[in-house]
Amino acid sequence: MVIVKLVTRKILPLLLLIVLNVYQINVLLFIHVHYSKGIPVTHFHPFSGQHEHPDDGLHFIVHLSSFLSLNSDCGITLKKLFRSIIKVLQPIKTTPVFKEVHLRIPSLRAPPLF
Repeated sequence: MVIVKLVTRKILPLLLLIVLNVYQINVLLFIHVHYSKGIPVTHFHPFSGQHEHPDDGLHFIVHLSSFLSLNSDCGITLKKLFRSIIKVLQPIKTTPVFKEVHLRIPSLRAPPLF
């Protein structure tokens, strides 16, 4: 249990931060354009000097870039798939539970005169 807590609270956020930073650096430093049949295809990856891609690979990149999801309930599906992970990451509720409701409201009004 202690190892799971250590991984979920310390190591996973750090790993996610590293992955996102590497992705951003990759986008900033290695973005370039290829032309396939007159169509510009922009993508990024580390390379040195001139290089070429086959036309099929460039068309695949274009199709990946223009992907649209028509499934509107993908969040629900992901929640079902990762229910155990979501349960671990949710904060523990510390709200006290009362069995009786007490509705007495303090008032600053003076008592009535008789």
